[in-house]
Order: sequence, then structure tokens, then C-alpha cells
Amino acid sequence: MKLREPISSDADWITRACQDPDIQRWTTVPVPYRRPDADAFIATWAGSLLARAVVDAATDDGLAMAAIHRITDGDAEIGYWVAPWARRQGVATWATLAMVDIAAAMDDVVSASLDISIHNPASQAVARAAGFVPGKTPVGLTVPDRDSNGDGESAALRFVRTLRR
Repeated sequence: MKLREPISSDADWITRACQDPDIQRWTTVPVPYRRPDADAFIATWAGSLLARAVVDAATDDGLAMAAIHRITDGDAEIGYWVAPWARRQGVATWATLAMVDIAAAMDDVVSASLDISIHNPASQAVARAAGFVPGKTPVGLTVPDRDSNGDGESAALRFVRTLRR
């Protein structure tokens, strides 16, 4: 696997991946997701500080997207989604660790965090596998937990990983 900046030719696989009900449930992707949404994401990174495509190192086939959404008080908020065809292959953990490495190289970052729905044990397992532990969750923190109409949210757990003291 490797990381690279999203490019225009990624729009097809991003659009295909974002038809997945789990990506639509747990992330903020538009519902329904269409090709212009992928083009806009590639152009703007959907407002994230940094977005990277996770691709197969040999074929350049798209596997996932990973991002540092923002940095607040020295904490880099990380997010990801994995295409359905790439799940259960360690892609999510690899992508999360890659984002941790990028965040750790930033002068103003001392920790990384993942905000995960209390109903999403798969992502909680990814967080733990990437060395994150449950941290102090802000009161009232919610994340997407959407129904087929694209509506809904649930309480979240914040997982943290100290990068430097």
C-alpha cells in the first residue's frame, strides 16, 4: 500500500466505493453520492487539512481514503473510510498509522484522535490496533450514524494516541 494525493482519475473508484451503505452510514459523504461529489472531494478534500488516497502499491488501484481533518490544540483529528473490496485486509489500520506518521512529523501536533460511534465496533478495533486508547470524550460528542436517507448520528467515543509529550 501507499499514500498519494487524490487525483482526478480516482473519481470513478471513489464514486463506486461511496455507494457502500457502511461508508454512507459512518461518514459525512453526501447521500446519494454521485460523480460530481467525488470530483469536488478531489478538488477540495472536503475541507480537511490533508487527504490522501490509499492505493495498491503495485497497481495504483484505490483502496481507501484517509485524512487529517483538522488540528485543534495540538491534536490531529484523523478519519478514514475503506472501500468494500479492500476490507478485512488491514487497510484501515495501515491508513490510520500512515496518518499518525504524518501528524507526528508536524511541529504543532502532540496527539492524534479518532471519534468513533459507540455502535461501530469495527472502527473501535481499528483504533486499538493502531495504538489508540479510549480518551476523554467531550460531553455531547456525536458522529454520523445515518439511515438510508442520510439522516442520523450517535454518541461517540474519542480514541487518542500521544505522539509526543
